[in-house]
Amino acid sequence: MRRFFYRWQVAAAIVLPLWLVVGEAVMGGSAGGALGLLILVPLIGVAMLAVAGLIVARRSVRRSRAVSWPDVGVLAAWHACIVIAGFEGPAASIFGALAFVAALGAFWLAIWELVTETRRRVSAAMESLARAAMPPDVSDALAGPQRSTTQGSRQAPVIVVEERGRTSSS
Repeated sequence: MRRFFYRWQVAAAIVLPLWLVVGEAVMGGSAGGALGLLILVPLIGVAMLAVAGLIVARRSVRRSRAVSWPDVGVLAAWHACIVIAGFEGPAASIFGALAFVAALGAFWLAIWELVTETRRRVSAAMESLARAAMPPDVSDALAGPQRSTTQGSRQAPVIVVEERGRTSSS
């Protein structure tokens, strides 16, 4: 299911807005509804592509080629609301409003997951960099007993420079 939604996101940005146009035409919508769709359909497609871009920006999603389970839930709700709104029944406006709320939820969830994952990766990289920059004795002490016993005690090289004065004979 997670892999399906990974692939479906981009197709949904084309298929679902077109479904709204088809639903308007088949169900015999009004001219005002058609004019509204002329504005809404591109906005819905762009919003879907933006959310898909935020989701795919996460490294874990690109590696596994699968969205997270919260992504599946929000995207499924959003897409279902769009499909139901396309039937132009008495509840179409309610599901249109729910689709808007689900779109906002999908957008903020995608941002939150991206920021959280990026923060975790940057923090791990900074800790690794800080550990690598420490002198060996300090990094061994911070790593705990398991690291210091496996690597033995390493001594940092000591360089001693001795200066001697010149004596001049006149």
